Formats: sequence, C-alpha cells, structure tokens
Amino acid sequence: MNAFTKARAAEAASKEALKAYCTEHGWRVAFLKGTSPRTGIIDAIAFRLGRKNSDLLDVRLIQLKGGKAGVSGMEIARLKSAAAGATVNRLIAEFDGETLHLLPDDPIWLKTIANCNQRTFQALPPSCGHGRRCAILETQSLCKD
Repeated sequence: MNAFTKARAAEAASKEALKAYCTEHGWRVAFLKGTSPRTGIIDAIAFRLGRKNSDLLDVRLIQLKGGKAGVSGMEIARLKSAAAGATVNRLIAEFDGETLHLLPDDPIWLKTIANCNQRTFQALPPSCGHGRRCAILETQSLCKD
C-alpha cells in the first residue's frame, strides 16, 4: 500500500472513530471537505445543545489526525486562532410550501442559497410577521451537492 492510500485509509478510520465517539456522547459532527486544496485547519465541527440551557450551543472546531500523523505547535496555534475568530450569527428560515423565506436578509446566505436549484428562495424583511412559524435552515437538505 502506497503512502497516499495509507493516508486516505487513516483519514477514513479517524473520521469513523470521531463520528462514533460523537454519537455516543451526544454530539453531532459535520466534516468539512472543500473542493479546493485550500481547506484550512478545521476538518470537522462537533456541536450539541447546551447541557443546562438548550438555547445555547456548544461547538468544537476539530482538526482530525489519523495514523502516524502528529500535531505541531503551529497547528495548535492555528486551531486556537480559528476558534477565537469564529463568527456566529442568526438566521431564521421559513418554508411555506413553495418559497424559502430567509430572515434577516443576509447577502452571504442569499448568494449561497441562490446556487441551490431544488427550491425557489426569497428573502423577507425582518418585519415579515411570521413569528414562531419560522424554523432554522439546514442548507444540506435543500441544496444539490
């Protein structure tokens, strides 16, 4: 087995191990795999609702290592910097059966969502009046890969 094959096998095994660990301990995990060679330091994100307050989210940025790969001080510093610089914002999405309404009108989300071909998307102003019927968007369920 060549080095590339060994590295891919180690990556797959470490992803499965992390996924199993997260599931067993009440975390959900999403693996980041970019189409470009510039993927950054973050390989996965683990998240769960807060233990004492279910309105809070506990998030972990993860660099995945497998096989004989070690971690360097530089990688630790980059991961700490990524965690410290992470941004969190809110988005409410309501699907009325035909159109997905995004609140507030976030140009970054609108640009991303505009590339999805399965549904029609329309942003509403924050004063849309939909109140509690609005739900959080899981973009993966609406976007084509």
